[in-house]
Amino acid sequence: MRIRRWHLVVVVVGLCAAASAYLYAASGKSHVAEKPDPLSEGVNVILDLVSIKPERHELTMRIELVPRGSYWNEADDTYAVPLRLITKSAVEGSVATDIPAGQPVGNDYKLVFPIDGDPQKYPVDRYEYAYEQSHHPQVYVAAPLLKIERIDGTAARPVPIGLWREPKGLQGWTENWNLTFDGATMKAKLFMDRSGGALAFVTIILILLVVIANLAILIAWSAYTARRPVETSFAGWLTALLFALIPLRINLPGAPPIGAWIDAMVFYWIEVAILVALVSYIAAWFKYHDIPDYTELHAAKTARRT
Repeated sequence: MRIRRWHLVVVVVGLCAAASAYLYAASGKSHVAEKPDPLSEGVNVILDLVSIKPERHELTMRIELVPRGSYWNEADDTYAVPLRLITKSAVEGSVATDIPAGQPVGNDYKLVFPIDGDPQKYPVDRYEYAYEQSHHPQVYVAAPLLKIERIDGTAARPVPIGLWREPKGLQGWTENWNLTFDGATMKAKLFMDRSGGALAFVTIILILLVVIANLAILIAWSAYTARRPVETSFAGWLTALLFALIPLRINLPGAPPIGAWIDAMVFYWIEVAILVALVSYIAAWFKYHDIPDYTELHAAKTARRT
């Protein structure tokens, strides 16, 4: 019967690991609800997410331009006319990049966009690149993402923009896009949430940390109430455990710096529980450990002196 129970535990753990791995592998998916079609006369855009820094409210995106029609020299795959790419930036507010005629097609531009969200809500934090209506809270509209102009001397004319393919997402995240075209400006409404795999993994880790903290309390309570003998090796285990959990917390998938709500609600209390267990265990050692008998040692010292 005991073997069957262990088999059940192994099966449950295996299923949890498989489900977490599947959910994590299925992450990084971009769901595009609305998008412009590719253009045969204009400049198409390729958008890929590169990285996200929640604590800095920054989203890095790779942008590549695919000109077509009169904007493209098909013979040598270069730009037929000079263009200017204007994008929003989290660092400089706005960035303008000039692309001269004759430049080969295929260069990509990594740009940093501002995002809104609260990293302290990890792992249920959410981030958006959009405008929130002041008179309708929680109602978002698309924000300008990029604009392309054709440079003719000192004049600038708007260029039609299309989307070459759907954006690629980030591992560990699920993105929901709404891409619209307004004149020469592409607007985006982007929402980013942690994937199910990341949430499942963080949840499992936190549950196991709570279990470990309760085991530490149980061991200390059993020793202090004389239900189990005091073994000094457990004091070393509790001390190591107190410091070993900190790197684990810092290296949770996509974890923000220490100070998020999971720290105030879970992690800090786990550390306190282990610290209390360590103090109680040392108190039990003082309470029940026999005083060593130094009679023979004192006799030997006396004999050497005489």
